[in-house]
Amino acid sequence: MARPRVLIGLVVIPILFSACQRLTAGRRISLAPSRASATVRENALATMNCPVTKTILDEPPKDPNADLSGVGDWYVNAERTIWVRSQHWRVGSEGNKVIWIRPAGTELTIIGRRLDGWAPLLGVDMPCCYPTGFQVTGLYFPTDGCWEITAMAGNSKLRFVTEVQREKAPAQDSENSKRPESP
Repeated sequence: MARPRVLIGLVVIPILFSACQRLTAGRRISLAPSRASATVRENALATMNCPVTKTILDEPPKDPNADLSGVGDWYVNAERTIWVRSQHWRVGSEGNKVIWIRPAGTELTIIGRRLDGWAPLLGVDMPCCYPTGFQVTGLYFPTDGCWEITAMAGNSKLRFVTEVQREKAPAQDSENSKRPESP
């Protein structure tokens, strides 16, 4: 009884193989995942696994050199000595203008690293000589992903995790792009 099954298999398998060859003629088929699909998968996993730090809705201490516009979303350390304004963090050379509050008279040091993949370190532009607790910096994320930022000033330290996303290109209005320019 096993013999007819073997014979049927020997006939059916070449027929199926031949049919697959005809269907894919002229097309290159790869069973390996493409780099694009791997990147999409990595980005989806990064979004799901990024332990983003919660912000608080509060008003930082008053500073004579800054008007911080009252209550807002801030990342704050437990001692409430380092504050950083939350924002939509973006990738690229334009950077992110960031407002910090730190203990007056201390030097602010900021480092950042990507948690969900390899990336160059965070770029930091630290202007000199803010005498009070108010400090503005530029932060430059080289890639999107899940980032850990650590800020230190004096004996104080703040660590937070945030997700950085690549800016989407604005969609073009297809009707407006087809209209001729008026003289």
